[in-house]
Amino acid sequence: MRMRRDFGGQGWRMAVALAAICGMAMVIACGGGGGKGKPSDDKQASGPAKVGERSEAGGVTLTVEKVERRTELGQFQKAKAGREFLIAEVVIETTGRDEAPYNPMYFKLKNDKGNEHNASVVNALSDSLKSGKLPKGEKVRGTVAFDIEQGETGLVLRYEPMVIAGGYKAIKVALDK
Repeated sequence: MRMRRDFGGQGWRMAVALAAICGMAMVIACGGGGGKGKPSDDKQASGPAKVGERSEAGGVTLTVEKVERRTELGQFQKAKAGREFLIAEVVIETTGRDEAPYNPMYFKLKNDKGNEHNASVVNALSDSLKSGKLPKGEKVRGTVAFDIEQGETGLVLRYEPMVIAGGYKAIKVALDK
């Protein structure tokens, strides 16, 4: 005779939740998921880095080399009235893990009013950042574009790979001088 425990019709939900918790615990115990190898300690200062400074967190470094504002990206992509494109030239390097994913969609831009912008899905620039996996010690360079209101200030760029239990930490860079 088998005993069956009744959780008020919620048994399957509890089983799924328990399986998910056990799975996450195993991923964390085995060193994370997204990148292979142990991530380094967070070396970013408490505040955001500045343009030109190399900043490290979670085994990945980011340097924003240059920032500029334009009203067009290539000849076919023009900003709407009252808007402009902010283009950040970035360098990403894997330092404290065996590999790390990179993608322009891992970037967000926040202004001094708390409004957040995602990276532009269409970046017509020839040097736009692509996506992929970066082996330890390797670097990738490219531009990330954002469609913003003209004259936005207090801009802080945030880079954080979106990998579940990957041990990544956000790197922030203040873009205004």
